[in-house]
Amino acid sequence: MNLFYLWVLSKTLLCGCGPDTRRYDFGKVRSKYTIDKIAKLPDQITESSGLAHANDAETYWTHNDGGAPAELFRIGTDGSLKEIRSLAPLKNRDWEEMAEDGKGRLFVGDFGNNLNNRKDLAIYIVNENQPETEPGKITFRYGDQQSFPETKKNRHYDCEAMFFHQDTLYLFSKNTARPPRYTRMYKLPARPGDYTLYPTDSIRLNETITGADISRDGNQFALLSYGKIFFFDINEGRIGFSAPSGCLRFFKGQTEALLFKREGEILLTNEKGRMFLLSPRH
Repeated sequence: MNLFYLWVLSKTLLCGCGPDTRRYDFGKVRSKYTIDKIAKLPDQITESSGLAHANDAETYWTHNDGGAPAELFRIGTDGSLKEIRSLAPLKNRDWEEMAEDGKGRLFVGDFGNNLNNRKDLAIYIVNENQPETEPGKITFRYGDQQSFPETKKNRHYDCEAMFFHQDTLYLFSKNTARPPRYTRMYKLPARPGDYTLYPTDSIRLNETITGADISRDGNQFALLSYGKIFFFDINEGRIGFSAPSGCLRFFKGQTEALLFKREGEILLTNEKGRMFLLSPRH
């Protein structure tokens, strides 16, 4: 068991949703859900770090974390491997998240930046229906970052969580700076280009956010950390942190990918090759 996993474990066991409930009036929702391990991922998927719906509505795309080959894997919820798609000659420097637009575009976030030293942050746009098409590319930078690498107390410039909504990509900072830790939200167009990002909202969660998704009806989004899932309501189409609705303590290893499945169900994978389903109690 490595030191990082021990740190994650100790942090999770010592901290529940109480501070978040007191600070922002998150509701405690653990009793409303069941959590089941539903599959073991194929051996080729050693560190699942993102999830997206495939266009057949029955399978899902995932990828390995940074340093692995530039490949996407299409899987079933039983853990079966349906397809491996190479994106070479692209490089997987630090792929951390996926999203999809429901029309055949997949967004692959090569923006892991733990040391806050990267100047090549990118999101690749993959045409799921036309695998021979060269991926598009979004590049971006954080407009208020001053140093590369940033000092430990200012390491705000790392995102591992993203979702797509209405031709916009929403990114959320992981934040490994010293406490108090604020999660920042950024927005950018879901089309090729070069962008400078500034935060559009922030919230003090004191967590390392590793995944995000929006519900299929667009009424709620969720953020995943190593030990919790935070739910936020979306009122009148405005996506932000103004309506926190629930905090769920959730520790199933180093979990870094979250995806709304059917309404109310959430699919999760961890970097130990396990897949979980979070389902509402009826």
